[in-house]
Amino acid sequence: IQELHPRFPDAHFAVIGPAGEHYEQVRYAAVALSTENQLKSGDAKARFCGRGGMGGVLGSKKLLAIVADAPDQKTLPPPAALKKLNAKVASGDGSRRFRERKTGGVGGTWANAEALGPAHALPEYNFAPSGSDVSEPLYRPKVEALDRYEIKAESCFRCGIRCHKNLYEASPGEESRGAFRAKIDYEPLNLLSSNIGIFDVDRVCELIEQTDLLGLDSISCGVTLAYAMEYNRSAEPSRQIAGGLAYGDFEAARRAIGSIGRGELPLLGQ
Repeated sequence: IQELHPRFPDAHFAVIGPAGEHYEQVRYAAVALSTENQLKSGDAKARFCGRGGMGGVLGSKKLLAIVADAPDQKTLPPPAALKKLNAKVASGDGSRRFRERKTGGVGGTWANAEALGPAHALPEYNFAPSGSDVSEPLYRPKVEALDRYEIKAESCFRCGIRCHKNLYEASPGEESRGAFRAKIDYEPLNLLSSNIGIFDVDRVCELIEQTDLLGLDSISCGVTLAYAMEYNRSAEPSRQIAGGLAYGDFEAARRAIGSIGRGELPLLGQ
């Protein structure tokens, strides 16, 4: 997307990554969709068509990117009834939990971790909650208390809820925010962290960014890694898969994600 944007500055894009190009080895390749915020900032924070392997569909057609560059940029005003409905959705009780706290919300989908953790319903170790507080470092208040990150709420196209959060490195003084780290939704955060035994948010950001840049569906990838880790935990060493992938092994998880995205680990890619 960032390569195409200078050539087509008024366009939007749907692109695949290496995972989509290796569609025969990767069945959960995604399609990355550009956003206005992404194009303005240059940060790698696309939205994705994730589950279902749609990136593989494009890859099978040898279609790396779709550029939507309409010659007429005029937009029609929405009907009054639709504007009223959109306002109700964006500010009503039904979306309150997923809105930002300063607008009366609970803090986005990320807040699900705080709700599910104390009830021991937060997926940990391949959907086998530990019954402990091991996942607390991933809760938003705990991450904010580190004073290492700036958290910014952003929305999908024309949505007023703004349920997902972008993490940036904190900048001192009056400087603009630091480097972009990752976009945080509940599912990728959870499935690439506690569900594979990793509880360091900085490392989780690396894994989320890695899956995004490879064009992988982060949700499917996290679940697959956890399944492999669970298998290896009970398997004899000679029968373990993916190099003995184990819970909590960040480097092994990072290597496995890279291998999946490049089509080198079809056992986990399919």
